[in-house]
Amino acid sequence: MKYKNTYVEEEDYTKIIVTHIESGTFIAVMLIDTEDVHLLGNVHITKTGYAISKRVPVANLVMNFKSSRELVVDHINGNRLDNRKNNIRILSASD
Repeated sequence: MKYKNTYVEEEDYTKIIVTHIESGTFIAVMLIDTEDVHLLGNVHITKTGYAISKRVPVANLVMNFKSSRELVVDHINGNRLDNRKNNIRILSASD
């Protein structure tokens, strides 16, 4: 599937509205700190609700982190599409 990303800058973060190119169907809205937008390519949303760019979860790009068996990126508020730095942290996989 091909996706279109529309960027909407807010005061201290950017909303990325993801829609399907052919049908125009709304898919989701992802949040990211405006200073991190440059890290992204085209964003799409997985069936499990994660934002992916450049074949990597956006949270991992923001944290410059590669998940492992021991450590993972966690979304503090439970919203997998909120990839602002104040909402993501690295935890042990057992947490």
